[in-house]
Amino acid sequence: MIHFHHHPASFVMFISECELPYYPQEVKQIQIKVRVVKDSSSLNRCNSEQIKNNLSLLPWSQRHHLTNVQKKIKLYPERYDRDSNYLLNSQIMVLSPGWASSERYSCCSIRSSCNKSGQCRLHRFCPYCSYLTGRDVQLQFVPAYEEGNWYFLTGSFTGSLSTPSPADAYEWLEHWDLYKYALNYMFETKSIRGFYMIEELAVNGIYHISVLPHIHAIIDADTLEAEEVQEKVLHIKSASEAKFERTLPIDVDIKPISSQRCLMDKIGYMFKPIEFVKAYERDWLLHENKVRLNSNTTDLVVGYSHVNYRRSKMTYKGTLNSRCREFIGISKNDRAQYKHLLRQIQREAYENYIESTEPSLN
Repeated sequence: MIHFHHHPASFVMFISECELPYYPQEVKQIQIKVRVVKDSSSLNRCNSEQIKNNLSLLPWSQRHHLTNVQKKIKLYPERYDRDSNYLLNSQIMVLSPGWASSERYSCCSIRSSCNKSGQCRLHRFCPYCSYLTGRDVQLQFVPAYEEGNWYFLTGSFTGSLSTPSPADAYEWLEHWDLYKYALNYMFETKSIRGFYMIEELAVNGIYHISVLPHIHAIIDADTLEAEEVQEKVLHIKSASEAKFERTLPIDVDIKPISSQRCLMDKIGYMFKPIEFVKAYERDWLLHENKVRLNSNTTDLVVGYSHVNYRRSKMTYKGTLNSRCREFIGISKNDRAQYKHLLRQIQREAYENYIESTEPSLN
C-alpha cells in the first residue's frame, strides 16, 4: 500500500514493503522526496522541462525573453545551436531579475529599423556576437602574420574572489586594470610594439561565490618573457598601491605564436562569452538551499553587467590598433577578401586532424 503525506516543501511517499514479493514481513519505509516548486526563486534554471512546466510562476517579460531565445535556436541553429550550453546559459541569465540587457540579448539576430544588423553586441554574454568580433580580429591579423613577431599572454591570478553583492564586483576591475596598465606601460617604454587585450571572468563557484578575473592578449614584440611581464605588473602595482592593494598574487603565462593557424586559434580562444552552466549545475547538486543559489546567480549576472556598462571588453595599442599609423593588420575595407584564407586554414587543420587519428595499416 502506498501512502502520500503532504509537506510544505515536498511530497513524501511511504511504501509498505511487506506487500511486495521477496521482502521480509516486517514493514520498512522507503522515503522518496519530490521537490515542489512554489515560486521562481527555487526553479532549476538549467532544467528546461521544469521551467516549461512552471511558466505561470514567471513574469511576462521573462516568458517573452525565453520564447525569443528558443525561437532563435530554431531559426538560426548554425549561430546558436552549435553551443550545447547556449539555452542553459541563456535561461540562467534571462531568469535573473534586474538584468537590464535581457531583452536586448534575447532579440539578437532580429533586425529592426534602429538595428539593421540585428546584433545585440553583448560580446561578454552572446556567443554569436562574440564569434563575429573574433572573426573580424582574425581577418585583421592572421593574413598579416608575417608582419609581426607574435606572443600570447594569459594574465591571471592565484586564488579567487568572493563577491557578496553586485557592488563588490567593482573589485574585478582592479584586476583587469592591473594588466591593462602594465601593457600600456610596456608599450610606452617600447618593450612591445603593440597589443590586443581581452578581459574575461571565470566563474568557479556560485553557491559560495568564487570568480577569477583575468586577461588574454596577443602581443607584437621582438622578444617577450614571463619574467619581464611580471616585473612590469609588479612595478605598476607598487606605483599605484592604493588602487591595487586588494589584488590577488599575479600568475603570468607567455607563449610564442609560431604559425598562422596558431594565431587564428589563439584569437578564437580569446573571444568567448561568460559561462555559468558548469558551476550552476554542480552547486545545484551539492546544496539544498536553491533560493540562495539562484540569488547568488542573479548577483553575478547583474554585477558582471553593471561593472562593465560602457566599458570596452577589448583594449588595443600600437601596431595592433587599426587607428594607429603603425598598424600592421588588414584594413577594414580589405578584410572580406581574406575570408577564403581562414577557411583554407580551417580545412587544412581538419584534414591534418583526420590524418592523425586514422588507424595505421601497418
